[in-house]
Amino acid sequence: MGSAGRERRNTLKCGGLTLIELLIAITIVGILASLLLMSVQAARESGRRGQCASHIRQVGLAIAAYESTYRVFPPGLSEHGGFHVAILPFLEQDQLHDQLITRFQAGNYGPFAELPRIPVLQCPSDGAIAMEGGGAGTNYAGNCGVWGHDSDWDGVLVYWVHYSNTDEVGPVRLADVLDGLSNTCAVTEILRANGTPDRLRVNWNTPQTFKDIDAFAERCRTVPPHPEQYGWKGNRFARGVPWTDGNVGYTLYDHVLRPNQPSCYNGSGVGDAASTAASQHKGGANVLFADWRVEFYSDDVDLRVWRSLASRAGGEAK
Repeated sequence: MGSAGRERRNTLKCGGLTLIELLIAITIVGILASLLLMSVQAARESGRRGQCASHIRQVGLAIAAYESTYRVFPPGLSEHGGFHVAILPFLEQDQLHDQLITRFQAGNYGPFAELPRIPVLQCPSDGAIAMEGGGAGTNYAGNCGVWGHDSDWDGVLVYWVHYSNTDEVGPVRLADVLDGLSNTCAVTEILRANGTPDRLRVNWNTPQTFKDIDAFAERCRTVPPHPEQYGWKGNRFARGVPWTDGNVGYTLYDHVLRPNQPSCYNGSGVGDAASTAASQHKGGANVLFADWRVEFYSDDVDLRVWRSLASRAGGEAK
């Protein structure tokens, strides 16, 4: 072969890619694309988390406006629904408020398909699809205390009506918050029910009834990843739904368990529950305090600290 042929062959050999080089290049491109996608998703979630905090802050400002007007915190539950109904006029929803009050005064508590979805009552990080039949929900639940069964509804958004012989404890005034507004939770995030058996979207029934908070907490905490496969029963349609219902387990929550752990009825007794804070944010949930600031609390917050933040009076940590 002449020198010209050898030179042409060497040029072709040097200018191409081997299979291994091509695979390495594809792998690097894939890794870079994956990192870019993760960065985009993280940025989007950061934006959603910020918007979620903004929404819960707006709910707090509406509660503050209610308190400034009536000199009491709004009812967690009254004959006119939950606290979300009470604060509607302070969210520029006067007409809807009046329509709901008229409905409740007539003894009609739903469900009703025309209940509107109110964006400020929902966290954009929670992609739960609204259920049919009046299933408009909220991601923001009011603090009714450590555990109603054990602590006599010692939060700031509590029952103003009789659910049992001891449930009527409202209204709550600023002067009743002995722990201080900056040390007492008012509202946190929950994950809305969507009809699925998602472990954190259902109020599960513990197999037995407990009188001790720690025994109840431990049994609820150990709800398995796919509860129904292990015989657990629960209410798939309650958490935050509808947003007009002020019962614990619906739009009231407590501090039996840390954030992002399961919610349980104590046996089958609706009203006696571990109704737990939860969110789609990684590692915790937004919390609105009674002084209207918002903080992010971790899933691994000390349980004694978490319970102490629930009570308006102090001395509640177990």
